[in-house]
Amino acid sequence: MFNIYDMKYIKKFESSSSKIESDISDIFVELQDEGFTVRSNIWYEDGRSVTVTISKPEFNTNDIKEYVMMFIDYMKSYFGNVSINYTFKSRNSRAMSVEYPDNQDVEIIKINIGKNYKNDDLYKL
Repeated sequence: MFNIYDMKYIKKFESSSSKIESDISDIFVELQDEGFTVRSNIWYEDGRSVTVTISKPEFNTNDIKEYVMMFIDYMKSYFGNVSINYTFKSRNSRAMSVEYPDNQDVEIIKINIGKNYKNDDLYKL
């Protein structure tokens, strides 16, 4: 049975999700102006995570690092403790890392940031 409390949760989720999407778009707007494609996905079912995919036929990861760091700082302010991993692909290879891939020529980089409950004070025993 649907009740009013479910409706409040749905409205809160929708407004929170929309704000995050808008803020992410604002962070990466200059990259989009420079011809990069930027897509974001917000996942709440798996414990809150956000994935941003940045692509262009070829670019160096140093060209976008400033924007990625702004995105990470924003997500830290929103989630608190986070875990971060990067997947990046060039014409000949694909790799994954927990460190930012400095000075790599790539076609796609995917940044996944998730709420790290393990280190969150609310969840310590």
